[in-house]
Amino acid sequence: MTSTDAAKGMYEANSMPPSRQSAFSEIPAFNEEPLSVFQYQLANTAKARPVSVNYAVASNQFATAVQNVLTGMDVKEALDQAVTQYNFQTDTE
Repeated sequence: MTSTDAAKGMYEANSMPPSRQSAFSEIPAFNEEPLSVFQYQLANTAKARPVSVNYAVASNQFATAVQNVLTGMDVKEALDQAVTQYNFQTDTE
């Protein structure tokens, strides 16, 4: 699952960008927009997330905040609620 061919196969199976830079050159769709934008961003700006024991909680609360904003909640209120829930779930306050 770590070879260029496997990354290309995964793209063909699920349409997600490949996990290997070398696979992009083998997938013609990534040579033109809009997919070329994703390829550029992944190659030039993507960073691995920092290791955190509370990543699952933070990720879930961020996703909830985004969903709340998209369905009409005030941004500050949604983020404040996410922080409150994060602190409660991780006992960091």
